[in-house]
Amino acid sequence: MIFWIFLAFLTMETSGQSNFDVIDKYAQSVPNSIKNDISDITHYIIKPCTTDLEKLRAIFIWIVTHISYDKAADSGTNSIAHDLDTILRYQKTICIGYAKLLQKMCQTAGLESEIISGYCHNNPTSKNITDSPDHAWNAVKLNDEWYLLDATWSASLWKSKPKKKINPEVDYYFLPKAATFLETHLPAQPLWQLVSNPIDMNIFISQPDSIIYYVENSSDPYSYTDSIRAFLKLAPSLKKIKEGLSSWQFHPTEKNLNLYMAALMDRAGELTDSLEYIQKSGPIESLLSAQRDLLELCRYTASLGNLLTWQKELYAEAIINHIVALHRSANGRPDMELKTELLFLLEEARTVLRSSEETYYTRNALELLSEYQGIIGQN
Repeated sequence: MIFWIFLAFLTMETSGQSNFDVIDKYAQSVPNSIKNDISDITHYIIKPCTTDLEKLRAIFIWIVTHISYDKAADSGTNSIAHDLDTILRYQKTICIGYAKLLQKMCQTAGLESEIISGYCHNNPTSKNITDSPDHAWNAVKLNDEWYLLDATWSASLWKSKPKKKINPEVDYYFLPKAATFLETHLPAQPLWQLVSNPIDMNIFISQPDSIIYYVENSSDPYSYTDSIRAFLKLAPSLKKIKEGLSSWQFHPTEKNLNLYMAALMDRAGELTDSLEYIQKSGPIESLLSAQRDLLELCRYTASLGNLLTWQKELYAEAIINHIVALHRSANGRPDMELKTELLFLLEEARTVLRSSEETYYTRNALELLSEYQGIIGQN
């Protein structure tokens, strides 16, 4: 029994050499009456499937043979719609749309899937290596193991002919060996390389012929399965931060830094919203502690680079709210030590606001700070 399971997955890893003829043919036979409903399509095409591998194959082949690559959107001459309803209606998209669609259909079929962003080369749809991730594909979990696939590139290689089998080129990007996939696809997060010896950007760009040798012979093993397990346990906003930090550290460009900073400030916005509940129902000590955590996050982000206008406004709002809470905690009569802290915070808020472009918010916030200055000075 163990031998046959091993044989099945050995075959699966050799880039689609399994006999999927029946599954492939059925996946292309979806009636027009359900072509705009993801759930209906998914349940229809997986009906004859008996394994998760067959379900994934059916989903992959339906996407590859029904969704065209939107060259106009990719070149910037047409608007890009990533929402799934629009993709189904027009039956075309770019890489992120393919990845989102495959993930949603996998979810509907009970399969675990992740969208992977990264860099690529050596394909008609790829460009030169950029300063930030510009391609997306998927990782799917089968029998407790992660595998990679790229519906975008397979769709660009599919040759549509009635009653013809799927051409071999399509299979190349369906569950290839991880080291082979690395010759053309480099995840922004090294953990999604799915190898125990991740390569760096320099090897990917300048030594593509050495990738497989490097992966198989490096002496510094890395447990990507543990890293993936820990990553997937994170809350969505923390996953975004982890991904941003990892991407920036892996390829330290200004664009990747900005993406990391955006993830941090999105988290700051999330924490700001949570403070409303604490303010209404929690003790003042809990509110002050949460506000300090928020301020530290904003300060750290600002130390990395230039904040956007909305990010500066959020930072300033966090300072102002903390000033109000501190003043209230002293019943409006701060001692000298607290007064010194309040005056420091007032100046910090002014500095943040004055560094931003003038908006309705910044004008009103600066006026409010002047009022607080007077109140604190009178105490």
